[in-house]
Amino acid sequence: MIKIQIDGGESLAARAKAYEKSLAEGMTAAATLAGKTARDVLRYQAATFIRAGGMNALNSIKTKTYPDQGTSIEAAAIVYMRGDYWEAHAKGVTIRANNARWLVIPLPAARSLRLNRSFSGKMSKDGKRRLTVQKADIPEGLEFVPISPQRALLVLPPQKRLRGRRGDRRAESYKSGDRQGPAVPMFLLQRQVRLPKRMSLEAAEEKGGKVYFAAVKSLLDALKL
Repeated sequence: MIKIQIDGGESLAARAKAYEKSLAEGMTAAATLAGKTARDVLRYQAATFIRAGGMNALNSIKTKTYPDQGTSIEAAAIVYMRGDYWEAHAKGVTIRANNARWLVIPLPAARSLRLNRSFSGKMSKDGKRRLTVQKADIPEGLEFVPISPQRALLVLPPQKRLRGRRGDRRAESYKSGDRQGPAVPMFLLQRQVRLPKRMSLEAAEEKGGKVYFAAVKSLLDALKL
């Protein structure tokens, strides 16, 4: 049996501990930076199709670093997006009417009356989230005009007057025009609408990974490991 003894054991242990602390701090910083980078890539992608003033929506794309407190050599970061809205844009979905024949899409005239309703996400029996639609707020007196088997219009006939949502001061009153004037399209009816994939999670992951490995390499070079 060969026994090797190293003098100065206490100083060696102290150096090892110092390295461990520096490594933990550096790895935690690298994970944090990678998470923020991936988050910012997704926010930049979302900004290309989010309407002006949609900062609240963009801020719902978040990142979190583990551990919650302190540092760790095994630090990691995740990026998450709240709401089915982002899932739809990240994967692409087919939107269908919920227990109805038609998907109702408000046109500008209907939106001026505040008759538009938003989409909502619901959990199906198979455990997958699917984007469905709330019941449309459609006034009486509109005429059904078929365009194709998959599409139709609800129009406001001439001389027919509509008012906006009751109690909504921002809603307008709308009159389609004189008796000889054209009918006004209020709603577009479709069997289904395909929402394309607009966000690339793979691109965000790739960019975050490159930043992470670059930060780790710089750390190891600085520590001469």
